[in-house]
Amino acid sequence: MTGLVALLRKELCELLRTYRVAVVLAAFVLIGLGSPLTAKLLPQLLSTLATDPGGGFELLLTRDPTTSDALFQYQKNLAMVPVLVILLAMGSLSGERRRGTAQFVLTKPVSRTAYLLAKLLAPAALYGIGTSVAAAGCLLYTWILFGAVDLAGFALLNALFLLAIWFYLALTLLASTLLESAVAAGGVGLAGFALCSLLGSFDRIGRYTPGGLQTAIADLIRGTATGAPIAPVLATLLLIALCLLFAQRLLRRQEL
Repeated sequence: MTGLVALLRKELCELLRTYRVAVVLAAFVLIGLGSPLTAKLLPQLLSTLATDPGGGFELLLTRDPTTSDALFQYQKNLAMVPVLVILLAMGSLSGERRRGTAQFVLTKPVSRTAYLLAKLLAPAALYGIGTSVAAAGCLLYTWILFGAVDLAGFALLNALFLLAIWFYLALTLLASTLLESAVAAGGVGLAGFALCSLLGSFDRIGRYTPGGLQTAIADLIRGTATGAPIAPVLATLLLIALCLLFAQRLLRRQEL
């Protein structure tokens, strides 16, 4: 993989120059700090809007929020991060082909496999850092507002989120390799996100898809997990590998 280090340096500089690092980290900070705060304050806000003290709406507000509520809010907020991932990655290869940047880079002594991996590893590292930042913020505010959190389960929860994010990154890179339009590549990524979310709602099928990671996360929060979520993890890792394999083969055959 000739030139991987140099290409990684280029991708990291590109992330910094286009302010994507700032955008991604800001989003993760808001998710990490905002989720426990939302879980704590939203019921109080809704209770002030209740106009029927004897109605069912008031009954929904009688239970005080708990640690699980904060973590479920964290899950809901992080579950939309793949949309941001897809939008930021959809022009990774198609955009550079259109601008001629890819042709310029690949005339250097670098391999196309290294070029593809750099496109994956740089943002993957950024999302890893972002997830860590969000996890730290959520852990701190949840501890302050609600009490202690199971650290092992919380760490696994975030690892599953990160794996899902990496899958959508790999899928969008494959679409960006296949299609010349960044918008079309983004559409494929969003369609994949919608499909995986839908399949994840079916127990028998969903456990073998990236959507099953969300079910596993919910089980961890509820404390009903009966074991490690091996099936969705292995299925997601396999799909990431397939996306990269197909993208690498397409890139090798393309005339740039």
